Amino acid sequence: LQSSRHPVRRRPQCARCGDPLLVRDRVSAPVVLSPRPVRDTGGGGHRTAGPEEVLDRYGHLVDPVTGLVGEIRRDVRGPAFLNCFHAGAQPPWDPAKPPPALHTPLRSPGSGKGVTEAHAKVSALAEALERYSGYFQGDEPRLRGSYRELADRAVHPDTVQLFDRRQFADRAAWNRAHGPFHQVTEPFDEDAPLDWTPVWSLTEERQRLAPTSLLYYNAPDADTRYCRATSNGAAAGTSLEDAVVHGCLELVERDAVALWWYNRTRQPGVVLDRRDEWTAGTLASLRDMGRSVWALDLTSDLGIPVVAAVSARIGEPAEDVVLGFGAHFDARIALRRALTELNQMLPPLTGGPPGGGTAYTGDDPEALAWFRHATTAGMPYL
Repeated sequence: LQSSRHPVRRRPQCARCGDPLLVRDRVSAPVVLSPRPVRDTGGGGHRTAGPEEVLDRYGHLVDPVTGLVGEIRRDVRGPAFLNCFHAGAQPPWDPAKPPPALHTPLRSPGSGKGVTEAHAKVSALAEALERYSGYFQGDEPRLRGSYRELADRAVHPDTVQLFDRRQFADRAAWNRAHGPFHQVTEPFDEDAPLDWTPVWSLTEERQRLAPTSLLYYNAPDADTRYCRATSNGAAAGTSLEDAVVHGCLELVERDAVALWWYNRTRQPGVVLDRRDEWTAGTLASLRDMGRSVWALDLTSDLGIPVVAAVSARIGEPAEDVVLGFGAHFDARIALRRALTELNQMLPPLTGGPPGGGTAYTGDDPEALAWFRHATTAGMPYL
């Protein structure tokens, strides 16, 4: 029978007590980048603010009742050095639909990683806020028309999604056999009316238009299945410049990973420098967990270092192969990002029955099949 306080803050874009054109004006404006000093390099990148400053600045968004993020909590599975934290973000409800039932989980979890507890907490908070910001809310600027009508400004979705026409040919059979993260969209109809939203081209320094359903989760045109919004290249940062840099680095990373993964290429190894105290501690802790770990250099022709960290269970029939990836201008930070992401993936695999083996806590059939059957001997590109 205790009471507690849960603050409710005004939304600056509120139609009644704020500026209802705020989002429209911000999305439609040019993205102007300025030089900023790097103030934190101890985590997984170059940041314009340290983790404590970020928590001070955005910690008010965390509240179990009224917060955009319900909580930030450590994943208690596995040793503490993994520094895996979760933050649940409350996605906006579609005003045209009834709110979800009270017994359903309302928050979409985001996960964070880091070399310290503070960095991992900030990483989890940033991912949750990034995910929240990606949802369509209704006040985004939109222009209705077909690609042919808007071709002078419009970005063709094929230049972004990069499906091959052979993938469109057998998409029905492929989609039936694969989960939601592996679906192929329908071939784009250049005469179909769609909603388009302004985006700013950093290379052309002018405004372009992209399909709204490519930019926001749950956008109105999502049911056309021409475009699919994903988190590729989405990033939250300590400043606009920080977010843009790390969003671009994520695209560099995923491009390099795809070149390696789909072509099964053999890549050179990366020396894990035991002179680095954190790296040495990570290797020792993974060894104590009965796991081997190594790293590969995936750097592509773009020249920005990209690293894959790989770990496998030793002496068990199921190797539980786990991967983490990282990209950064500094190769040492790219390696650290890959290792912290590897640690982030390990908690569901840390429990097990007496006598060995793993008690898997996930239910994704594709992930479970990978953990149970993938072997380093059968996949030499690993």
